Amino acid sequence: INKTSCVFGVFTNILLLYCIRNHTQISLGAYKQLLTIFASYDLFLTILHEAVDPKVLIINGTFGVTSHAILD
Repeated sequence: INKTSCVFGVFTNILLLYCIRNHTQISLGAYKQLLTIFASYDLFLTILHEAVDPKVLIINGTFGVTSHAILD
């Protein structure tokens, strides 16, 4: 299900970027730029999350996050 959510996330963010670029009015100005930045950053984080595959570690009350690839 992780790969499915990654593909869906990439698809929806690319679709959103396409719609922002081709179907919005110039009068939106800063809101259009802000929405583009958020969609681009979310696209980056979706791909990064799939590549790193983070796992949570809790040992004696200490919280940590590591890459699953390092644990293998």
